[in-house]
Amino acid sequence: MGSSGYDVAIGTQHLGECMHLRLRCLTALLAAVAVTPSHVWGLSQPDRTVTIYVHGYEGTGMDHDEPIGEEYMAGDFQAVLDMLAIPGGDEDPDAPNQLTAIEYRGNRLPAPEDTWMDEADLADLELLMPPLGEGGLPLYALVSAKFLRHVVERSGADGANL
Repeated sequence: MGSSGYDVAIGTQHLGECMHLRLRCLTALLAAVAVTPSHVWGLSQPDRTVTIYVHGYEGTGMDHDEPIGEEYMAGDFQAVLDMLAIPGGDEDPDAPNQLTAIEYRGNRLPAPEDTWMDEADLADLELLMPPLGEGGLPLYALVSAKFLRHVVERSGADGANL
């Protein structure tokens, strides 16, 4: 017996059974969600949902010698666009089902005349840019969130995928 008055092996077995039961319940729930039409859950429809590609975090982002927050496509996703038969944000920025991308790395803010950002967006981001702010993940998250809002507003989409 363990110091708590019960056999440790029995406690471990019980824990394993609980985890197995939770996993079975989760699997059943996911199966129910998978076979339920998306409109029942209030999910966005694919033809009314923009997709924004946000590449993985890179710790050397401030060394990236470009303005932060540039939208890009440049053929990087042409195979995906062709396969899904959807437009890219560069060719049809008003499409509610477009695929576009954001470059959240950079070592400076863009010039106001060269960006989708308004003055308030630029002011918010400036507070997170070094030397005023720490940069990094908070900056990258904010520019990505602002870009998502911008794309949804310009396209009239009902939802977004990141």
